[in-house]
Amino acid sequence: KSWFFTAAISNAIFPILRAEGARNGTLLTSRIVRFSVFFSFVFSLMLILSAHKLLPLIFGEAFIQSVSPLLWLLPGTIALTVPKILVTQFSALNKMELAVFSSSPALIVNILLNLILIPYLGLQGAAIGTSISYVIYCCLSIGFFKKLTDVPTKDLLIMNRGDWVDLVSFLKMVIRKRVI
Repeated sequence: KSWFFTAAISNAIFPILRAEGARNGTLLTSRIVRFSVFFSFVFSLMLILSAHKLLPLIFGEAFIQSVSPLLWLLPGTIALTVPKILVTQFSALNKMELAVFSSSPALIVNILLNLILIPYLGLQGAAIGTSISYVIYCCLSIGFFKKLTDVPTKDLLIMNRGDWVDLVSFLKMVIRKRVI
C-alpha cells in the first residue's frame, strides 16, 4: 500500500503547514503532492510489471487470481495519494469540512458500486468500485483545493523543472554516499 508513505508524510508536515501560513503551506503541499503522485506512479508501474511473478512468489500459486484485482486498484491508489496530502492542508487551514465534502460522495459511490459490481465480478468488482471511488475522492479534493488556493491542477499534479532538478540532485547524493 504505497499510500502509507503518503500518510506518514502528511503526519510529518502538518505542524509545518500550520506554522507556514496559507501561501507557503500551499506551495509546500503542492510540491509534496507532485512528488507523491510521481512516486506512486513509479511504484504502481513496477507493480504492474512484476505482479504476475511477485504475488505467486511471495504468497504461492493460489494467489495468482489476486493479480487482476490488484491491478484494478492501482489507479485508485495513485489517485488516493492526492487527498491524503490535501486533507492535511485542509486541516492546517481549519477547513476540515472540505475533507468531509470530498470523501462523503466517494464513500457513497464506493458502497453503490460494490453492491452492483461484486455480485457479477467478485473481488475484481470490489477493486474496480474502490478504485473509481478513490478517483472521485481525488477529483473532489483537488476541486476544493483549487477553490481554496487558486493553484492550477497542472501545478498540483505534474512535476516541474525545479522538482526534477531536486530529484536528480538527491539521487546523485544518494549514489555518491553509497559508493564512498
